[in-house]
This record gives sequence, C-alpha cells and structure tokens, in this order.
Amino acid sequence: MNIVVEKDWWPGQVNDYERQHSLGGTDVAAILGVHPKKSALHVKAEKTGQPLEVVDVATNPYVEWGLRNEGNVRLAYEQKNGFRGHNNRRLKNRKVVVPEPIHHPEYDWAHASPDGICITPEETWGLEIKTTLQYKDKYWGETNQPPNTQMIPIEYWVQVLWYMWVFNLERYDVAVLIGGWDYRQFTFVKDERVAEQMADVVSRADFWWHEYILRDQPVPIQGSEADQTALKQLYNKDLPTVIYADETVEAWAQRLVDVKAKIKPLKAEKTLLEGKIKYYMTDAGVLDLGAGGKITHKAPVPKVTTHWQCIAAVLARSSNLSEEELMQLREDHTVSEDRDRRFSTVQLKLNPTLEPTKQAEEAIENE
Repeated sequence: MNIVVEKDWWPGQVNDYERQHSLGGTDVAAILGVHPKKSALHVKAEKTGQPLEVVDVATNPYVEWGLRNEGNVRLAYEQKNGFRGHNNRRLKNRKVVVPEPIHHPEYDWAHASPDGICITPEETWGLEIKTTLQYKDKYWGETNQPPNTQMIPIEYWVQVLWYMWVFNLERYDVAVLIGGWDYRQFTFVKDERVAEQMADVVSRADFWWHEYILRDQPVPIQGSEADQTALKQLYNKDLPTVIYADETVEAWAQRLVDVKAKIKPLKAEKTLLEGKIKYYMTDAGVLDLGAGGKITHKAPVPKVTTHWQCIAAVLARSSNLSEEELMQLREDHTVSEDRDRRFSTVQLKLNPTLEPTKQAEEAIENE
C-alpha cells in the first residue's frame, strides 16, 4: 500500500456514514464474541441505524482519562523507539502519524482506524495504544519479548489482525499503560500462524456482514454479558401480550429447566467445598496451590452508606415541620424509576414425556 503521510490525503478515507456502514476492529471483536462490553447485537443495531449505548464516555472517568492519556502513551512510544531525538524533537525521516479511518482497498464493508502508523525509511508498521487499570495487568504479558510471543487481551488481538489486513501491514506494535505508570510494549509480525488467524477472522467477518446486515438475518445470541445488556436496551417494554412457542423454543425451555435443575446441587457442592477450604485456611489470606495457582480469602474495602432519609427526618424535626408536612415533602421529592424486566421460569415445568437435553441439542443443531 502506498502510504501517504498527510492524513488529509489518506487513501480511502472513511466518513461517519461509511463508518456506520462497514466493520471496524472493535466491531469485529464484538461479532466474534470476545469484546467484554459490546456484542453482535450492538453492532447490528448500530449498522442498521438504531445504535445502543455501550459505555457513556462523558460519565465514565476511566474512559475519559484513558482517552486523555493516549497522547502520553504515544509520546512514550516515540521516545523509546527512535522517533524523537535531542530535546524530544521529532526526526524528519521517522514519523508516527495518526490516520483517519480508511476502507480496505477492495472491500468497502471493512474499515480500520489505528492509533498510529509508524513510518521509517526501512519499513512501515501499525501502532495500537491502550490504557487499562492496574488489576488487569494479569491479561498482559511482559514487555520487550520476542515478536509473537507476548500475551495481550483477545479483543485487542482481533483488532491487530483486522488492522494488519486492512492496511496490508507486516508488523503491528501495541503499547499499553497499566495503572497510570506501568508501560509495556509488544510487537507482532505476520508469519504463517498469524496469517491463518487473520484469514479466519476476515472470513467470519465477511460472512457476518453479508448474512446479518445485507440479508438482514437475525443475529445469533452468544450468551455473553454484553448480549444481556443489549437485550435490556432493545426490549425494555413489558406489554400485556402472549406469544406462543414453536418446537425450537419449547426445546430451549425444556433444556433451561434441565440446566437449572443441575445448577442447584452444584451450587450446594460449591458452598460445601468453599467452606472446607475456608476452614483449612483459618485466618490466612492466601492459599498457595503450587502449579494450580492460588486461592485468596480477603476482606473487601468496607462499604460506606449514608442514610439520607434519617438525616432528612432529623432536619425536618429541627425545623418544626408537622408529620403531614414531612409526608408531603417526601412525596414531592420521591421519583419512581423503571427497573429492568425480570426473566422468570416459575411456572415452567419439566415435561416427563420429553427428553429435554436431547431434544434441545437436536433443535440447536437444526437452527
């Protein structure tokens, strides 16, 4: 690909409309079921003009300060990789540019928006910048290891594969700032194994786009927490209507009863085993299992709750309000908030004439 440094001249630049009508790296991670916050249902809604809220950037300080810190991480990457010289000045023949999102040169349903493209006289490669919380450091490998040997979260690995494909790059670097101070850097190059994974991701994304967007088929449920969030947003009404199940849904319901019946004794066994281990640990905070890992039993941060109603009652009495005036004050400042719909199977019973597990498996296979 002919790389143009000036981002305004970048080939295949994507506008907002085209971004909505094509798949980016985060979208692909979502449709493959590996994104922690976004599901295929979110992507389908977004691409069909009914976007669902994934995260509120304006009210989420982690997201806000993560975005603010991207520039600092990019600067650290440039300093550590020879893009800046004396007095921190940029070098003329080595640049890290921030491109506008672009389409794949052949497939208009695919776009990429990398955090940087690194350009030197010898080669050109991509750069992805991330910030994360300290407790998530376990999902990241050690820095400065040989290429393709480091561990990064799978949703970011899918993004790397996607951006390498769209930009036709042989190398991609990932720079992450963990907990505001722990900088780590990873390099991935396109070898045979990476090329195979890239081809698999592209093939699955291609199928998804044509099947669920162009043909408008229903998106399969993946069972993730992101799916549950999307379902709450899509179907938040409680209408007084009754619909009737077909054979497939009946099989799902019977399988649900079967699964719930198995969960109860497993929960009891879980409680029993946890109790035995706690009894063995006594006051110890950590149980070392050797190669099997460890178990911790630690006290959480104390929960602090302010009982504002009690404070209000005291203030009301001190101002000589009557009981009627106090009740009116309470009524004037009471707001009813809608709550999420509850999914209940209280009246669902196991049909003794059916084999729920087998029937559900056959129904699922025949979907």
